[in-house]
Amino acid sequence: MGADLLLTSMAAPHLEGSPTARIGDELAARVGHQRIDQFDLAAWADLDLEELALNLGIREWQDPDDPQPEQYPAAARDQLVQDVRAALHAALEAVVGYRRDVAEMQFGGRYYWITGGMSWGDTPTEAYEAIAALNWIGLFEDPIPTTE
Repeated sequence: MGADLLLTSMAAPHLEGSPTARIGDELAARVGHQRIDQFDLAAWADLDLEELALNLGIREWQDPDDPQPEQYPAAARDQLVQDVRAALHAALEAVVGYRRDVAEMQFGGRYYWITGGMSWGDTPTEAYEAIAALNWIGLFEDPIPTTE
């Protein structure tokens, strides 16, 4: 069995009315952190939160045949939301700025951050899981208002 090609991407940050204009790393980080803080993770289903936590590397994979709780106790769920939010902040810090394992490419009039490579069951780049998680929440799908 050989290696597989794994790729992931996310919308690059862009200003309202200028999807192809690049913005500075400082503005991208500031707006990204604000959006992560405002993102309503508490409204997510437990399994979706758990899967995002798994992809961010803050939870261990569990065998689906093992008994799973129908619902998390409130305190455990609140902690999971806090852990996921903190991991999203760390993921943003990890990908904003120049990285050799992330390419910026334009498709359909928008820029995207893309990473990936050959995998033998591991993640192909250090940025892979961070970009996949930030894409999952759609961090920069919406433009940054020009008033920022």
